[in-house]
Amino acid sequence: MKRILFSLFAYAICSTMHAQPQEKDSSISNKWEIIPARNIKKGTGRLNLNFPPGVDWSIDIYKGGKFIINRSIETYKLKYYDLAPGLYNFKLNTVLIENVDIQEGKLTTLKTGVLETPGNDWELRDESGKKFLTSGNKARKMALPVGKYQLEEGKNVRAVIIGEESAPVRNPGVLETEQWVAKPIERIRENTIKAETGRLNLDVGSGVGLGLYGLHVYCQACGYQKNIPNNPDIKYLDLPPGLYRISWQGVGIVYEDVKILKDYETSLKFGLFKVQTECSWQIDMNMTTLRGEGYKSVAFPGGTVVTFYPPGNSTGYYTQVHHIQIGSEVNSTNGYLNVTSSNFNLSDMANNMCIGYTGPRMVNLAPGKYKVQLATGAVTVEIKPGETVTR
Repeated sequence: MKRILFSLFAYAICSTMHAQPQEKDSSISNKWEIIPARNIKKGTGRLNLNFPPGVDWSIDIYKGGKFIINRSIETYKLKYYDLAPGLYNFKLNTVLIENVDIQEGKLTTLKTGVLETPGNDWELRDESGKKFLTSGNKARKMALPVGKYQLEEGKNVRAVIIGEESAPVRNPGVLETEQWVAKPIERIRENTIKAETGRLNLDVGSGVGLGLYGLHVYCQACGYQKNIPNNPDIKYLDLPPGLYRISWQGVGIVYEDVKILKDYETSLKFGLFKVQTECSWQIDMNMTTLRGEGYKSVAFPGGTVVTFYPPGNSTGYYTQVHHIQIGSEVNSTNGYLNVTSSNFNLSDMANNMCIGYTGPRMVNLAPGKYKVQLATGAVTVEIKPGETVTR
């Protein structure tokens, strides 16, 4: 049978990361994980219901053999459900997960993945193919517990593995997704990590801006939120362990389910946009503007589209559109002004003055029109990408 792997979404973690071989810990399982959380009502624990957007999910909750309640995407809008501490059985889209521990003051997250079914008639069975689980006659994107299954489409039967392609682990002890990477703290920073916390690394490089307007860090289960400015004076945050939603403010991109783990440092992945001009400039996106003057590097999340131009030059080839990908360094396209006179002043077409220059000089500029004040009078010059204009 053909084997197909389906990705486990971000909040599933390989249980061997936290295994303590000397004693059994009910918070460690290949089917769920448990972490401390804030703002949970005294005497209760919390079941995490934060599934990826667009994924169908329905959970029947049982205590022993007694049915308690159903929660589903169609009828329940919260991202969690609080329960009295104890062992529970859950049926996620009819698939049973037994003896799941709910602990007081802690968040239990089921380890799940996503199955996308075909548009024709299909049946899902257990790994042996003997036990029927669910079926349908249209395409569906649904959450399932990690494990092995058989998917039948007419006469075709294929093996399905949910969860074996979780966040890739390239080194022992390292967790990684497309948006972030978490590594054990190695005590290399000046300040050691606070007890019972994990660390969010905010160090994107000396003098590098953190997006347009910084970050918003939020954890619903932990009861934590904080705004981080574009040029933070802090290089990290020590946070309660949990799943965080990190918004790149002004950019319109959100990193969902960023894991903060006890004694781990989580770093966000980004690309760099490098402004290559000595005069004023402007970055626009999503009806938001960032202005500056001179050389500047800005960290952006993958998928960012940057519109860059000198103020007063917002049309034609003066407008530059750059696509930022994680790990990339993208430079603004520039030209040069070569001034042979002894002294001159320079401003853009929005009358933003650059500093005055002394002596003959080659000036690095973003393409556009500029005003040059020479001893003999003012002239307007047009800088084109990759070209040098001499005055």
